[in-house]
Amino acid sequence: MQVHTVDVAVIGAGTAGLSAQRAARRAGKSALLIDRGPLGTTCARVGCMPSKLLIAAGEAAHAVTAAQLFGVYAEAPRIDGPAVLARVQRERDRFVSFVLADCEQLIARGELMMGEARVVAPGLLQVGEDVQVRFGALVVATGTVAQIPGAYAALPRELLLTNDSVFELKALPASVLVVGTGAIGLELGQALHRLGVRVTIVGNRGVVGPLQDTTVKAAALAALRRELDVQPSYQFEAIAAGGEGVTMRYLDDAGEPRSGTWERVLVAAGRRPALQGLGLEHAGVTFDHHGQPRGFTAETLRIAQTPVFLAGDVSGLRPLLHEASDEGHIAGENAARLPDGVEAKPRRCKLNVVFTEPQLVVVGDGCADDETFAHGEVDWGRQGRARVLGKNVGMTRVYATRADRVLRGAEMA
Repeated sequence: MQVHTVDVAVIGAGTAGLSAQRAARRAGKSALLIDRGPLGTTCARVGCMPSKLLIAAGEAAHAVTAAQLFGVYAEAPRIDGPAVLARVQRERDRFVSFVLADCEQLIARGELMMGEARVVAPGLLQVGEDVQVRFGALVVATGTVAQIPGAYAALPRELLLTNDSVFELKALPASVLVVGTGAIGLELGQALHRLGVRVTIVGNRGVVGPLQDTTVKAAALAALRRELDVQPSYQFEAIAAGGEGVTMRYLDDAGEPRSGTWERVLVAAGRRPALQGLGLEHAGVTFDHHGQPRGFTAETLRIAQTPVFLAGDVSGLRPLLHEASDEGHIAGENAARLPDGVEAKPRRCKLNVVFTEPQLVVVGDGCADDETFAHGEVDWGRQGRARVLGKNVGMTRVYATRADRVLRGAEMA
C-alpha cells in the first residue's frame, strides 16, 4: 500500500479543484489533486463550451429566416445535423485538449493522481485499491450529476438525454421533449428548435430560467413563445415508451389536456451535488434529510468545524464557471489555513445569464418587493434601437433600496 501525506487533498480536477490546488500551493502548503476521470472540466466537456457551440449553430440557422423582416430573402436553410454535431464535438474536444495538456503536466509532477477517492478514516483517503493519502484538509470539488425524476427514470436509457450525453449524438433527432425550463432546458431546447428539431419544453412551478420578477418573467415567456412551445407550469399525467419514441399526456399551463410523441427526452430538471460515495461522514460531516451537509458556510466554504470544504458546483451556491474558479481559490486558501481559523472572503456581484434569445439575466439581488425597494423599468418592445434590430421584445427592471438609494440588482429579458 502506497501512502502519501499532504497538507491539502482536493477531490475533483475541474475548474474549482484546479483553482483550489493552486491557491493551497501559493499559500505554501503541499496539495494533491485526485480525479477519477474523465478529465476536462464540466465547462469544456459538457457545459459552457458545447452548449454555446450548439446555440451558435441554431442562431446561424435562425438568422437566415429572420432576415425576411428586413426584406432580405433566401431559401430556407438546410440543416445538416451530423455536420452541426461534428463541429460541436470537434471544437469541444479542442477546448478539452487544453485542459488535458495542463493536467498531464500536473500528473508528471506528481500533483494529480487518477483514481476514485473516498474518506475511510479521519484525515485519510483511500484511492483505488493500492493508495492512501493522509491529509490535513480536504477540498471536495466533484461537481454535480443530472437529476432524472422518477417517471422519466423508468424510460429506456436509449431514449433519455441529459446535458452529459446530448453532445455525443451523431445526428439530430426529429423531435425532443425537454423536461425543465431552467437555463439548460431553455438554451438547448431553443437551439435544437432552430436546427429543425420539433421541440416541446415543459417545467413546473412556473420556472423561466433564473427570473423571479413576475413582470420580467411574463415578458420573457411571451418572447420565447413567439417561436417555442414552452409550458413552465405543466402538470404531468402519464408517459410511456412506444414504437416512435415516448408518448406523454399532460395538462398545459392553461390546464388544457395535451399529448404528444417525441423521439427522445432531454431531461434538464436540475443537477444535484455529487457527494455520494465519498465517505465524508468519516471526516465528521453529517447530512440533513435532503442529503446536504449540515453546517456548510457559504462565506468560508467550510463544512461546520470539519476539515472539509466544498468548491464549485458541488457547493450548490452559484453553478457558473467564474464562480467555480473563485470558490476553488477561497476553499484552497482556507484549507491551507487549517488548523488555524478560516476567513470569509468577498464575492463578486451575483450574476446569472441564460443564453437564449432573448437572453435572461439576473444581476445582484434581483427581484425585490416594492415596499423596501424602488424599481425602474424599460420595455424593450418600445425601444428604438431594439426595434431597428428586430429584437424589440422583453423587459428590464432595476431595483434600489429606498432608505439608502443604493442600486441592488436587476432582472432582464
